[in-house]
Amino acid sequence: MTDVAEMVKTVCLVDDDPQVLASLTILLERAGFKVGAFGSAHDFFADGFADAGCLIVDMKMPEMTGIEVQRRLGEEAPTLPVVVLSGSSELKTAVEAMKLGAVDFLEKPFNADTLLATVEKALAEGHRRRAEEAQRDRAAEQIRSLSPRELEVLERVARGEQSKVIAFELGISPRTVEIHRVNILRKTGLRNVADLVHLVERAGPRAAHPANSDNNPSHD
Repeated sequence: MTDVAEMVKTVCLVDDDPQVLASLTILLERAGFKVGAFGSAHDFFADGFADAGCLIVDMKMPEMTGIEVQRRLGEEAPTLPVVVLSGSSELKTAVEAMKLGAVDFLEKPFNADTLLATVEKALAEGHRRRAEEAQRDRAAEQIRSLSPRELEVLERVARGEQSKVIAFELGISPRTVEIHRVNILRKTGLRNVADLVHLVERAGPRAAHPANSDNNPSHD
């Protein structure tokens, strides 16, 4: 089992039922978790998720439903794992919650062991997501250090194109392509083409806009 001591252990609860909120708070605190309890989604978004390791949210609330909370988190805190609670078994709702990235969907009433195991799983998922996010950020930063011309070469190298093909497409000499490849490896601190491919994959769309061309002139 993943060691939760290595992760953020704050569990945020959002439920408009004070009794449910109180009982879950007691259960989680006794299990060693720090708890942030909120009676509405509005209160949670106002002050709740900056340090949260995971969120447990009730599906049916008058102000904002659990699904609506998930959608907003998708824009504001996409790495935060969510566990959705519901007082009734609604397959359509459960499927929608899972499609939006919920770690689990629990139907009330549930036993303590089930909830605690789910929280452990959610915290582990949050740890994984944050690690991936950090990797993407680092990769994007490395790619943004390249000049526009180096970025053009990198994109083609990552597609598996040979230096002669890249040279023809860009209207430069194969020797110049090789120089760019060496510079790309030096700037990114990588060793070979395979590492460059992985770098591009990790960075994803974050690296779509390299450093300003005024600072990195495109020259051969």
